[in-house]
Amino acid sequence: MVWGKFQQLSSKPVVHASHVAELFLEDDDLAIKILSNATPAQKNSFEYFNNLAVGLAKTGKISEAEKLIAEIDIEKLSNTHKTVLVATRGLLKFRLGSLEDGRKLYEQTINEFDRIEDSVSAAVASHYFATEEKNAKSNDADKRIKEAVKRLERHKIPPLDLLAKMILSNKRP
Repeated sequence: MVWGKFQQLSSKPVVHASHVAELFLEDDDLAIKILSNATPAQKNSFEYFNNLAVGLAKTGKISEAEKLIAEIDIEKLSNTHKTVLVATRGLLKFRLGSLEDGRKLYEQTINEFDRIEDSVSAAVASHYFATEEKNAKSNDADKRIKEAVKRLERHKIPPLDLLAKMILSNKRP
């Protein structure tokens, strides 16, 4: 984490590194480790708290993730960050076994990103949604995976193409 040590006043190094670890390397423990080594100044961003909550939720530490989310001052968030937080709440609902509530939150997230014409964020949210359906072994998993792949591949952006390949591999855990 040389970048994080070099830029100790910016949260960007730890946020980006943790996001890559969680999303592309599928290593939530590494994401949490990266975030736990952040300097106090790097811990002062919505993205930091959200990434940590996602990592905690995905490693089974739901109550810790919920506490982190509860500490976020929603009124101070941008509309985009509010939408990201809805997706994180969807993840938490899935992990708590409340699939219908989780679906509603992910659908709300994707619809909002579509509304503001942020199709890349909508595609990434659809990837998370499909992953949760797959992990829950739901009957909707294949449908959500197809939707996610369609959204991801439409952009012709290598990281999104990689996510499409990742969600297609081993469709059912």
